Amino acid sequence: MKASCSLWSADLLALNAAIQILSGRADEFHLDLMDGNCVPDILFGLDFVAAMRAVTSTPLDVHLMTRTNADWIERTWRLARLGGDSRRFLRGPTRGA
Repeated sequence: MKASCSLWSADLLALNAAIQILSGRADEFHLDLMDGNCVPDILFGLDFVAAMRAVTSTPLDVHLMTRTNADWIERTWRLARLGGDSRRFLRGPTRGA
């Protein structure tokens, strides 16, 4: 069994502290990246993945919640270079998939 921790409900002003506490305990971090179209909110973006990789070696599971998945295919390669260990697209109401 794996412990995949989401930072969705973390205190955004204390994220680094939460990441440091969980880094030794979690098997991976789960990050929802959103385009603002598939779902209205945007919390984490590509820059956040790079920032997380700079402070933790814990694997990053990146879940792309995007409406136009085809537009994000190239960005998944950038995610890999930034430190996203696994990348998954939301399957659902998408265009261009």
